Amino acid sequence: MADTSDTQQDASGDKLPEWYREIFPAGAHDGFYEKLGQHALIHVDRGTEVLVVTFDNLSDAGYPDYDVKAWAEKFIRDSGHSHLGVVAQGPTWFRDARLIERMEKLAADGFFARFDRVVMAGTSMGGFGALAFADLAPGCDVIAFSPQTTLSEELVPWEKRFGPGRAQDWTLPRSDAAKTVGNVRKLWVILDPFFTPDMKQIQRLPEDKISVLKSFGQGHKTALVLRRMDLLKDTMTKAIDGTLSEKWFYSVTRKRKDLYLYRKTMEDHLQARGKQHRIPAFVAAFRTRARARQAQEAGKEGSSSAASSSDADTPRRAVAAMSRQNKTDAQITVETELQCPSRKPRTLGNVWNLSDDGVTLRYLSDQYRHQVMGFEERNGVTLAQSPEVALGMVSIGGTTAIPRPLPERFEYHIRDEFLSQDTAPQGAEAQGVAVLSYERAHCRALRTVFALSHPKPGITAAEAHPGSPYLQDVLDRIQDAKNSAQDHDRILYIDRISMDLLAGDIVTDELSAASHYIDTIRTLREHVARAADQISYPHVIVTQKPGTRTNGESEVALAEGRLDIHEPGLGILVASPSYMLEFMPDTVATIAPKDRMWLDELEALAVRAAQNGERWFCPSMRQVFRRGTDLVVEFATMTPLELDPIAARNAHGFALDGCVNDAQITGLHFEPAFQGGQRLVLSLDRFAEGPCLSVNYAWGMMREAPDGERPANHGALRETWSRPSLLQPERKLYRYALSGRLPVMPSELAGGVQ
Repeated sequence: MADTSDTQQDASGDKLPEWYREIFPAGAHDGFYEKLGQHALIHVDRGTEVLVVTFDNLSDAGYPDYDVKAWAEKFIRDSGHSHLGVVAQGPTWFRDARLIERMEKLAADGFFARFDRVVMAGTSMGGFGALAFADLAPGCDVIAFSPQTTLSEELVPWEKRFGPGRAQDWTLPRSDAAKTVGNVRKLWVILDPFFTPDMKQIQRLPEDKISVLKSFGQGHKTALVLRRMDLLKDTMTKAIDGTLSEKWFYSVTRKRKDLYLYRKTMEDHLQARGKQHRIPAFVAAFRTRARARQAQEAGKEGSSSAASSSDADTPRRAVAAMSRQNKTDAQITVETELQCPSRKPRTLGNVWNLSDDGVTLRYLSDQYRHQVMGFEERNGVTLAQSPEVALGMVSIGGTTAIPRPLPERFEYHIRDEFLSQDTAPQGAEAQGVAVLSYERAHCRALRTVFALSHPKPGITAAEAHPGSPYLQDVLDRIQDAKNSAQDHDRILYIDRISMDLLAGDIVTDELSAASHYIDTIRTLREHVARAADQISYPHVIVTQKPGTRTNGESEVALAEGRLDIHEPGLGILVASPSYMLEFMPDTVATIAPKDRMWLDELEALAVRAAQNGERWFCPSMRQVFRRGTDLVVEFATMTPLELDPIAARNAHGFALDGCVNDAQITGLHFEPAFQGGQRLVLSLDRFAEGPCLSVNYAWGMMREAPDGERPANHGALRETWSRPSLLQPERKLYRYALSGRLPVMPSELAGGVQ
């Protein structure tokens, strides 16, 4: 129930959320806003009759701008109920001591007791929140869509989903929702009983408290499917006023069988249960039912009663006759088009050039950002018209989960594997936005993009091994995306895998890290290409890690910076370092969302260059040798080098390692660039001595305490090449030099880069 249309602008053009307009000093209601680390509490007091407490889900969590809204905010406002929204800035599962302490203090102060009725609600992660905090309001009602009860490995070792969530601190209070629902009045749980992981979670709840509403064929997306059927608000309304019942729910959810998402989920259920032989008949029945429904709806739109009486059954008879004759979809399309009046598309925008072939509506509309473009509507899914080849973008690893403040979402082009619009603004989605932004800037057709983000920090070799649950999940989603593409007359092509392994690892040595990356890349490329039925391998993109706020000695970064050199045949693109960027507040080493999006754009440019047959690499050290007292550092580079004038105010980033006589770098200057490289000279105050003398750049730096939001590693070296950012027009894109470490040689290697 994410709200997207109720944010207004004040006179200066700044966005203001409606809840703030209600509780600011001149507003109509009392309330408060409190920020607690990665969480916030938003309360609007509209009376003491009903308080609805909602918790963010994964799709809503991480909204980067200040017009943030809690889950179901508009619905609750329109209903006139008081609201307490718990907002999360990421996949936290509300594992935060400050948040827990504050919620418990609200209860102790009598906050919840003021209201005649309290209802807690949420979906998935938000459902866990509703369960975990339910005992703060004894006698409350809870409605949870596909919730979890815990992600603690000790309690649910079989739970392999939600990697970022499982990485949270599950030793904090309220980590097991099975222990916090004992005092609720009514607990409604809506889930798909065919979806085993959700069922196993719910089986941990006390049977005498729980009422399960079974949403067959909806998978983990029960709230989304109800919203697609225009039933989510009705379900919430009845849960809040205490009139929700099994009889009503099952009577109104029968039309779920008309949804494309239901069909795909049921296919997965049949596949998982070894009943693949039933899938063709199931799909055929779904399509026949869809055509009959469309023909019936079209027949009802006849303009005269005579035409209605004589022709109303004609489309249905035509469909039945074609089925008996076992005609192809193409034949059915042609004949139905001749007999069915046009249906109306589901849009509030203007519509032009509407055509209806009985299966697909095609039309021009300005429904997306008031831009006129072509759309097609089929099986309840509306997509922008696009070329036949759809792009698949896979993003795995810890940085995938960082929510990006995307300037737009291209929601009619970028979808998940089930063609759902509810994609989180994570790694793959950011790649899709960057790619489509550049295609549009070059006046090229925009493709459909399947964004498949798999956030999980610290992926191990076992998790990347063929047959592992994690890799199988990646491949299953690609298979689902391929099937969805085929159902909409498109061909899926996975063109990139953005990868981040060994996040936070400061122990693994460079050789082991490189081996882990290379083995994982080989496995992923082969299996991803096979799952997508494509001949060529996708490009693999890596961004070099910055280290932490206090420790810059992780050799994983050194390995990442040399992956394209170690294995040139694997199509690896090292898009950029990240030491020059900032971290998110209150994190050890998580890149800030806007800076992560800056890196996403560079990654998209790197793939774009490779696809155009052009080179892309960041400056990197190739050799270091003595010239008298000075040290000469040679870089491979695409364009001449310079120092970032702002970063250089603090330090250029070069340091001596292994020096036994305390020689110091007193300055540096550039020599003229040559084809493929450039040298710079480090001036020393004395001849540096040491049996293992080396030069580090933007690596190996340590701090006793953090310095703001910056990594311990820092550097100012970059190319003179730059480009204005399309995603953040106020910024420029640069290729900075990669972090590195090289031993000092007594003399120049023969030839060098020249």
